[in-house]
Amino acid sequence: MNKIKVLSKSTIGFVLVIFGLMFMMRCLNLGSTFSNTATAAEQEPVKTTAAVAGSEGWILQFSDNFDRVELGADWAITKGWWYIENGMLVGGIDKITVNETICTKEFSGSQRLEFDAVSDNPGDLTGLLCINEMGYVSGYFFGFGSDENAHSKLLIEGREWKRYDKVITPGKLHHVVCQREGNKITHIVDGEVVMTFIHDTPVKGPGHEMVGFCIWSIGKIDNVKVYTKAEE
Repeated sequence: MNKIKVLSKSTIGFVLVIFGLMFMMRCLNLGSTFSNTATAAEQEPVKTTAAVAGSEGWILQFSDNFDRVELGADWAITKGWWYIENGMLVGGIDKITVNETICTKEFSGSQRLEFDAVSDNPGDLTGLLCINEMGYVSGYFFGFGSDENAHSKLLIEGREWKRYDKVITPGKLHHVVCQREGNKITHIVDGEVVMTFIHDTPVKGPGHEMVGFCIWSIGKIDNVKVYTKAEE
Protein backbone atom coordinates (compact mmCIF):
# COMPACT_ATOMS: atom_id res chain seq x y z
CA MET A 1 0.00 0.00 0.00
CA ASN A 2 2.80 2.39 0.90
CA LYS A 3 4.50 1.67 -2.42
CA ILE A 4 1.28 2.36 -4.31
CA LYS A 5 0.84 5.66 -2.46
CA VAL A 6 4.40 6.73 -3.30
CA LEU A 7 3.83 5.93 -6.98
CA SER A 8 0.59 7.87 -6.96
CA LYS A 9 2.32 10.93 -5.53
CA SER A 10 5.07 10.67 -8.15
CA THR A 11 2.54 10.37 -10.89
CA ILE A 12 0.64 13.37 -9.61
CA GLY A 13 3.87 15.37 -9.43
CA PHE A 14 4.77 14.39 -13.01
CA VAL A 15 1.34 15.41 -14.26
CA LEU A 16 1.62 18.76 -12.49
CA VAL A 17 4.99 19.38 -14.11
CA ILE A 18 3.53 18.57 -17.54
CA PHE A 19 0.60 20.92 -16.99
CA GLY A 20 3.00 23.63 -15.82
CA LEU A 21 5.07 23.29 -18.97
CA MET A 22 1.95 23.35 -21.14
CA PHE A 23 0.76 26.52 -19.38
CA MET A 24 4.11 28.23 -19.94
CA MET A 25 4.08 27.29 -23.64
CA ARG A 26 0.54 28.58 -23.95
CA CYS A 27 1.57 31.92 -22.44
CA LEU A 28 4.52 32.15 -24.80
CA ASN A 29 2.28 31.41 -27.78
CA LEU A 30 -0.19 34.07 -26.69
CA GLY A 31 2.61 36.58 -26.34
CA SER A 32 3.85 35.71 -29.81
CA THR A 33 0.33 36.07 -31.18
CA PHE A 34 -0.07 39.50 -29.61
CA SER A 35 3.34 40.51 -30.91
CA ASN A 36 2.53 39.34 -34.42
CA THR A 37 -0.79 41.15 -34.31
CA ALA A 38 0.90 44.38 -33.28
CA THR A 39 3.53 43.98 -36.00
CA ALA A 40 0.85 43.36 -38.60
CA ALA A 41 -1.02 46.44 -37.44
CA GLU A 42 2.15 48.50 -37.59
CA GLN A 43 2.93 47.25 -41.09
CA GLU A 44 -0.60 47.58 -42.41
CA PRO A 45 -0.49 50.17 -45.19
CA VAL A 46 -2.48 53.34 -44.81
CA LYS A 47 -5.32 54.01 -47.19
CA THR A 48 -4.22 54.94 -50.67
CA THR A 49 -4.24 58.64 -51.41
CA ALA A 50 -6.87 58.03 -54.08
CA ALA A 51 -9.15 56.51 -51.46
CA VAL A 52 -8.48 59.40 -49.09
CA ALA A 53 -9.15 61.97 -51.81
CA GLY A 54 -12.38 60.23 -52.78
CA SER A 55 -13.56 60.08 -49.18
CA GLU A 56 -12.97 63.83 -48.88
CA GLY A 57 -15.12 64.60 -51.92
CA TRP A 58 -12.36 65.12 -54.47
CA ILE A 59 -13.13 63.99 -58.04
CA LEU A 60 -10.35 62.66 -60.26
CA GLN A 61 -10.21 64.72 -63.46
CA PHE A 62 -6.87 63.75 -65.00
CA SER A 63 -4.08 61.21 -64.60
CA ASP A 64 -0.82 60.44 -66.37
CA ASN A 65 1.68 57.64 -65.75
CA PHE A 66 3.89 58.59 -68.73
CA ASP A 67 3.85 55.10 -70.17
CA ARG A 68 4.90 56.30 -73.62
CA VAL A 69 7.79 57.86 -75.52
CA GLU A 70 6.67 61.39 -76.43
CA LEU A 71 5.58 64.10 -74.00
CA GLY A 72 2.28 64.59 -75.86
CA ALA A 73 -0.26 67.38 -76.16
CA ASP A 74 -1.25 67.36 -72.48
CA TRP A 75 2.00 69.06 -71.46
CA ALA A 76 3.62 72.31 -72.58
CA ILE A 77 7.25 73.16 -71.81
CA THR A 78 7.61 76.74 -70.56
CA LYS A 79 11.19 76.55 -69.25
CA GLY A 80 14.14 74.21 -69.60
CA TRP A 81 14.04 70.59 -70.70
CA TRP A 82 11.35 67.93 -70.29
CA TYR A 83 11.20 64.45 -71.75
CA ILE A 84 9.99 60.94 -70.94
CA GLU A 85 12.46 58.25 -69.96
CA ASN A 86 11.68 54.75 -68.66
CA GLY A 87 8.05 55.63 -68.01
CA MET A 88 8.76 58.78 -66.01
CA LEU A 89 8.59 62.50 -66.77
CA VAL A 90 12.08 63.95 -66.49
CA GLY A 91 12.85 67.63 -65.96
CA GLY A 92 16.35 68.98 -66.52
CA ILE A 93 19.63 67.96 -68.11
CA ASP A 94 22.05 69.57 -65.64
CA LYS A 95 22.19 70.91 -62.09
CA ILE A 96 21.61 74.57 -62.89
CA THR A 97 18.67 74.53 -65.28
CA VAL A 98 15.25 75.85 -64.25
CA ASN A 99 12.63 73.53 -65.73
CA GLU A 100 8.90 74.20 -65.82
CA THR A 101 6.05 72.40 -67.55
CA ILE A 102 2.31 73.06 -67.54
CA CYS A 103 -0.58 70.69 -68.09
CA THR A 104 -2.57 72.16 -70.97
CA LYS A 105 -5.92 71.13 -69.48
CA GLU A 106 -7.93 73.45 -67.24
CA PHE A 107 -9.40 72.43 -63.90
CA SER A 108 -12.06 74.65 -62.36
CA GLY A 109 -12.81 74.72 -58.65
CA SER A 110 -10.51 73.75 -55.80
CA GLN A 111 -7.48 71.75 -56.95
CA ARG A 112 -5.50 68.79 -55.63
CA LEU A 113 -2.33 67.63 -57.43
CA GLU A 114 -0.72 64.31 -56.49
CA PHE A 115 2.48 62.84 -57.88
CA ASP A 116 5.53 60.71 -57.15
CA ALA A 117 8.92 62.39 -57.49
CA VAL A 118 12.60 61.50 -57.11
CA SER A 119 15.94 63.23 -57.58
CA ASP A 120 19.55 62.22 -57.08
CA ASN A 121 20.61 65.88 -57.16
CA PRO A 122 17.77 67.55 -55.26
CA GLY A 123 16.68 71.05 -56.05
CA ASP A 124 12.89 71.52 -56.08
CA LEU A 125 10.40 68.80 -56.87
CA THR A 126 7.68 71.40 -56.97
CA GLY A 127 3.99 71.26 -57.82
CA LEU A 128 2.15 74.28 -59.20
CA LEU A 129 -1.55 75.04 -58.71
CA CYS A 130 -3.96 77.65 -60.02
CA ILE A 131 -1.57 78.88 -62.69
CA ASN A 132 -1.77 79.96 -66.33
CA GLU A 133 0.70 80.07 -69.23
CA MET A 134 2.89 82.44 -67.20
CA GLY A 135 3.86 79.55 -64.94
CA TYR A 136 4.60 79.64 -61.22
CA VAL A 137 4.48 83.43 -60.97
CA SER A 138 0.75 83.26 -61.70
CA GLY A 139 -0.33 80.91 -58.90
CA TYR A 140 0.82 78.66 -56.05
CA PHE A 141 4.36 77.28 -55.92
CA PHE A 142 4.72 74.34 -53.49
CA GLY A 143 8.51 74.37 -53.27
CA PHE A 144 9.64 70.95 -52.03
CA GLY A 145 13.40 71.02 -51.43
CA SER A 146 13.86 74.62 -52.58
CA ASP A 147 17.09 76.63 -52.63
CA GLU A 148 19.33 73.62 -53.30
CA ASN A 149 17.29 71.44 -50.93
CA ALA A 150 17.78 73.71 -47.92
CA HIS A 151 14.07 73.80 -46.98
CA SER A 152 10.61 73.98 -48.55
CA LYS A 153 8.56 77.10 -49.19
CA LEU A 154 5.26 78.43 -50.46
CA LEU A 155 5.24 81.13 -53.12
CA ILE A 156 2.06 82.88 -54.21
CA GLU A 157 2.29 84.67 -57.54
CA GLY A 158 6.07 84.72 -57.23
CA ARG A 159 6.23 86.04 -53.65
CA GLU A 160 7.39 83.90 -50.73
CA TRP A 161 4.77 83.58 -48.00
CA LYS A 162 5.97 80.67 -45.89
CA ARG A 163 9.13 78.61 -45.33
CA TYR A 164 9.26 75.23 -43.58
CA ASP A 165 11.67 72.43 -42.73
CA LYS A 166 11.14 69.67 -45.26
CA VAL A 167 13.81 68.45 -47.65
CA ILE A 168 14.19 65.84 -50.38
CA THR A 169 15.93 62.56 -49.57
CA PRO A 170 18.24 61.90 -52.55
CA GLY A 171 17.21 58.79 -54.46
CA LYS A 172 13.96 58.32 -52.53
CA LEU A 173 10.64 58.22 -54.36
CA HIS A 174 8.48 60.74 -52.51
CA HIS A 175 4.71 60.99 -52.76
CA VAL A 176 3.64 64.63 -52.87
CA VAL A 177 0.23 66.29 -52.57
CA CYS A 178 -0.33 69.98 -53.33
CA GLN A 179 -3.81 71.22 -52.51
CA ARG A 180 -5.92 74.36 -52.47
CA GLU A 181 -9.34 73.83 -50.94
CA GLY A 182 -11.12 77.15 -50.76
CA ASN A 183 -8.71 79.44 -48.95
CA LYS A 184 -6.75 76.62 -47.27
CA ILE A 185 -3.42 75.67 -48.82
CA THR A 186 -1.95 72.29 -47.85
CA HIS A 187 1.33 70.56 -48.71
CA ILE A 188 1.68 66.84 -47.92
CA VAL A 189 4.84 64.76 -48.39
CA ASP A 190 4.83 60.99 -47.86
CA GLY A 191 1.60 61.21 -45.89
CA GLU A 192 2.83 64.00 -43.60
CA VAL A 193 1.21 67.43 -43.65
CA VAL A 194 4.29 69.65 -43.86
CA MET A 195 2.55 72.99 -44.42
CA THR A 196 -0.86 74.59 -44.12
CA PHE A 197 -1.67 78.20 -44.88
CA ILE A 198 -4.87 80.24 -44.97
CA HIS A 199 -4.91 82.61 -47.93
CA ASP A 200 -7.62 85.19 -47.42
CA THR A 201 -7.72 86.10 -51.12
CA PRO A 202 -7.08 82.80 -52.89
CA VAL A 203 -5.84 82.70 -56.47
CA LYS A 204 -8.60 80.98 -58.42
CA GLY A 205 -11.10 81.20 -61.26
CA PRO A 206 -10.70 81.72 -65.00
CA GLY A 207 -7.10 82.37 -65.92
CA HIS A 208 -5.88 80.33 -62.94
CA GLU A 209 -7.09 76.81 -63.72
CA MET A 210 -3.92 75.01 -64.81
CA VAL A 211 -1.39 72.90 -62.88
CA GLY A 212 2.24 72.09 -63.52
CA PHE A 213 5.72 71.31 -62.21
CA CYS A 214 8.95 73.15 -61.58
CA ILE A 215 12.34 71.52 -61.03
CA TRP A 216 15.68 73.18 -60.37
CA SER A 217 18.41 70.67 -61.24
CA ILE A 218 17.24 67.22 -62.45
CA GLY A 219 14.22 65.31 -61.21
CA LYS A 220 11.70 62.67 -62.24
CA ILE A 221 7.93 62.65 -61.83
CA ASP A 222 5.37 59.86 -62.19
CA ASN A 223 1.79 58.86 -61.40
CA VAL A 224 0.29 62.32 -61.72
CA LYS A 225 -3.31 62.80 -60.61
CA VAL A 226 -5.39 65.97 -60.63
CA TYR A 227 -8.55 66.20 -58.55
CA THR A 228 -11.09 68.99 -58.25
CA LYS A 229 -13.86 69.93 -55.87
CA ALA A 230 -16.57 72.54 -56.20
CA GLU A 231 -15.78 75.81 -54.47
CA GLU A 232 -17.71 76.32 -51.26
